[in-house]
Amino acid sequence: MILSAKLLAAWRHYADAAQALRIPEVDAALDELELWHTTLSGINPMRAALDCALQLLEQDFAARAAALAEERRLLGLEQDELHAERARLEAGEDQAPPLPYTRDASIRAEAAGAPLWQLVDFASHVPTDARAGVEAALEASGLLDAWVLPEGNVIHARTHDVILTVRPPSANSLADWLTPTIPDVGGGASIDAHTLSALLRSVACAEHEPVDVETWISPSGQIFLSP
Repeated sequence: MILSAKLLAAWRHYADAAQALRIPEVDAALDELELWHTTLSGINPMRAALDCALQLLEQDFAARAAALAEERRLLGLEQDELHAERARLEAGEDQAPPLPYTRDASIRAEAAGAPLWQLVDFASHVPTDARAGVEAALEASGLLDAWVLPEGNVIHARTHDVILTVRPPSANSLADWLTPTIPDVGGGASIDAHTLSALLRSVACAEHEPVDVETWISPSGQIFLSP
């Protein structure tokens, strides 16, 4: 009985002190241990419970390791894509915005003009962190991929509605952020740089919406377009 009590006390002490390898339902296992000690038949219940706890812990570690390996693989793919995109941008490649699924490609193939993104670039003094906000506002407003006609009307990429025309210039405008870069060949060649500059001056661009403007975007991505 003394040895039984000492064995039970030792296992209870272990169960209370264990940090990483804890035995689930330890009280039931200790009750089984007390019965087992009288017969010594079969495996020590606490040893069996401990082995089961170890197996569960190893399975958990294996699942976590697999999840981390998959996350590392996905991050590696994303990193490769970003490196490839950076290389394309540094090489001067223009990346077109996503094509709206509702657009009839033949319409632009037959129309004079070009998308706004193909006709402009950021001025050299515009800080890098501000460019993302301006581009996001242009994309959200529909201006980024809008079709610029030679006469100065700007057509929405999806609805084909006129969303911008030459208007009175704003004191703080897109012309302070973007500069015309009309290509020498293709549809963009039919657009006059003076007309494009006037369009850019028609769109206010400031952190806060100016008073009495019809079209405004902010470097942080906000937009206001008046038809």
